[in-house]
Amino acid sequence: MKVFHGLPTDEGLSFEPNVMAIGNFDGLHLGHQKLLQNLKDDSRRFKLPTLVLTFYPHPVEVIRPSVRLARLMTTEEKLEALENFGIDQVFILKFNQALALMEASDFFHSILIRRLHARSIRVGDNFCFGRGRKGDIEVMRKLSDDAKTQLQVEPALGVDQDRVSSTRIRKLIETGKVRDAISLLGRPYELRGQVVRGDQRGAEIGFRTANLRVSHEKLLPARGVYAVYAVWQKQRFAAVVNIGCRPTFGGSDETVIEVHLLDLEATLYDEFIAIELVDFLREEHRFESVSALTEQIGKDIILARKCLKT
Repeated sequence: MKVFHGLPTDEGLSFEPNVMAIGNFDGLHLGHQKLLQNLKDDSRRFKLPTLVLTFYPHPVEVIRPSVRLARLMTTEEKLEALENFGIDQVFILKFNQALALMEASDFFHSILIRRLHARSIRVGDNFCFGRGRKGDIEVMRKLSDDAKTQLQVEPALGVDQDRVSSTRIRKLIETGKVRDAISLLGRPYELRGQVVRGDQRGAEIGFRTANLRVSHEKLLPARGVYAVYAVWQKQRFAAVVNIGCRPTFGGSDETVIEVHLLDLEATLYDEFIAIELVDFLREEHRFESVSALTEQIGKDIILARKCLKT
């Protein structure tokens, strides 16, 4: 898969005629997957390569600078998922104030048609673009007709009488409803990062943990204890993770992610692992004693094994 970064006017960027999908694709959820599968069908029909046009940073962070939008996927994770999906090319458009102020017709003609050479464009049914988001689907249809470019509008995918969206998934994860999020993502929500040294509290009480440092861009789920799978060196291990501030040991100013692998004793310092969140077990709270905490961890492990069916 070819990956391009920057602005379409940058020297050295060269695009052949293609079938294009436009969107943020954060999380690559079931709705995104349906759109991209149809894009691949467009590719076979028109005999042209696929191109996904996405944005960095997220447009809302440029339009509303006070907003920090936590991601379901880092850029690296998104690119990996798109490559696994079989996309030929990805262009990560650097979104800035100049683009935010560009009129919809200018964006369409100067970027999508003249620079990126789109022959067919596929977007979601709530797609808007251009200054003030005035370029809605009807505007897009007229511009596409005038340019003799195919426009394919993907209807929303519904689950449980509501549309599948990145916003909906973020709200579920923020409230710890990771099992519900799975039904919209088509897979568990994942956190990736490097194992860093902690204060050895887990080992001291008989439950060795790997402290996971993840990208600051990633959306963290609600504080609490979760049943997860840990993925290391292409192997999956049943695990329990605590996401929180460790109140029993005086608390922490930062959110700590502590992973206890149930059937692996290896020390994973500096290794990169991923955790797939499967189910919420309980909220984090302060215990009156270390023995009470260790007793509860034992119960957490039993429940996690049931959730993970190991």
